Amino acid sequence: MPRTTSWVETRLDGDQRLVEALVATEDRDEAFSTLLDLTYSDLGELWPFAVIALHAWGSVTGRREAARSRMEAMANAGFGRDGTGLVGSALPVMLALDSLLNGDLPRARAEIQDVREEHWIATVVRALIDIGSGAPRRALDSLDASATATAGLLQADRQRHQVCALAHYVSGDSGRASATIALLPVNARRCSPYEISVLGTLAPGVLRVVADLVPELLPQDFSFDRAGVLEKPSLTRPELEVLTRLARGMKRPDIARDLFRSVNTVKTHQRSLYRKLGASSAAEAVALATESGYLWHPSQASPLRQ
Repeated sequence: MPRTTSWVETRLDGDQRLVEALVATEDRDEAFSTLLDLTYSDLGELWPFAVIALHAWGSVTGRREAARSRMEAMANAGFGRDGTGLVGSALPVMLALDSLLNGDLPRARAEIQDVREEHWIATVVRALIDIGSGAPRRALDSLDASATATAGLLQADRQRHQVCALAHYVSGDSGRASATIALLPVNARRCSPYEISVLGTLAPGVLRVVADLVPELLPQDFSFDRAGVLEKPSLTRPELEVLTRLARGMKRPDIARDLFRSVNTVKTHQRSLYRKLGASSAAEAVALATESGYLWHPSQASPLRQ
């Protein structure tokens, strides 16, 4: 069909470039660069899907920082503000997922806290944050409740099963993790490059469970030895309460008074906290906890007193 002089042609050109980038299967670097090059006008009403693709291709190509920068710019420009459904939630959900992948749990929680939508992408990301927050049972409950929403949707149902398996895995039950993946039809078990990137960042070990059921899923040199974001120690609420006060420079008697607990109780939580983090002092515990994402912007806390 010959090209016309209608203004619609320019609009369709932008849509075509966006859709080609969304469905790219080979040169993902080029697809990601295309997404970055698209103007806000080019994105049109399809922009929520561009946000999801930005994070996907940014993750696969190792350029998540650039993806986050673009998503933050879009949020600051008002995209999705006062919107509903995917329009109102795409940016905060994907930013929250990115923060989780960076090991910044407090920021991930803050970014998703106002999202009320229950579509499957939001449910999956909330479940990942729950797992990272030491609440795998809550994650499993929410994922089980969303089973009807993902039924018949191959990618959505696979990701729901993957996160269920992840919840079992980080709880120490690799057998149930494997059984969860085995519930999927054989042709639905193969992870996409994006899913491999996300799971590999959060818990490389869970991919070993998946790989046992999906031949040739991973490259031979894939490393299972590194610790993922979710494979770091899980702290209880009382331990986190003690930790945040240690970060403010409080001593044990001060923490006990602040929490209305005995000094011995605080001492017990502090010892458990140190053991899980592998720390021998308050300063080391705060440093290790910050590295693991339990504390955000520690520089805002009072200096630690030795």
